[in-house]
Amino acid sequence: MLLMEPWYLPEITNPNPDTDWIILLAVLVFLVHFLGRMFFPNYHHRVQISFFNDYEAVKLISEKRTNLPRESMLFALNTTLILALFVYEQMTWLNHPALPMNPMSDYLKLLAILVMYLVFRLFISAAFGWLFQIPDLSSRFNQIWLVNYQFLGFYGMIPVFIVPFLSTPLRLVALILIWLALSAWLIYSVIRELKVLKTIGINLFYKILYLCTLEILPVWWGMSALLKDI
Repeated sequence: MLLMEPWYLPEITNPNPDTDWIILLAVLVFLVHFLGRMFFPNYHHRVQISFFNDYEAVKLISEKRTNLPRESMLFALNTTLILALFVYEQMTWLNHPALPMNPMSDYLKLLAILVMYLVFRLFISAAFGWLFQIPDLSSRFNQIWLVNYQFLGFYGMIPVFIVPFLSTPLRLVALILIWLALSAWLIYSVIRELKVLKTIGINLFYKILYLCTLEILPVWWGMSALLKDI
């Protein structure tokens, strides 16, 4: 008796073959976030309040122990992992020629670029402090920016991890909404940073220098790189 082909049992395939690594990344990010909230609950709560409350922000960055502490770096790392994934999703949507279609490898390259940018940003701020002999000022620049940066990661986790599993029309809508939210966050963060820096008595010259060097130029460079050759 001839064996019949099991035509009635179609092969089960993964509808999202390139998203398995994203699931692992999501587990890692949520695990780090959970551990951060468990071990540093007060800091997590204060960062959320500081994003909207100028008094709490000034109080937080004025504490000596908040000069790039472990909890700050932990949450900042999580934000970087999330932001790198969002950039990867956007470049994939645009079919960017810089991506050789090796998903996880592409993501790791983008992550490395973002990490180098963060290190460079902190270094430039510290260099300004050394050059103008205002090390305490440069430290506060870094602190207020890290507070806003960490807040972005707190609320950017779920939307960014959902995008790869959406259908094409919904993915476009989600990317647009994330861009709008990211733009609103950036504008609000810059206004707050300048406001908080004014509260602690920072000179207008340093605020303009900070705004142009560490806020406007990186955004311009990032958008230029993202849209290059598109």
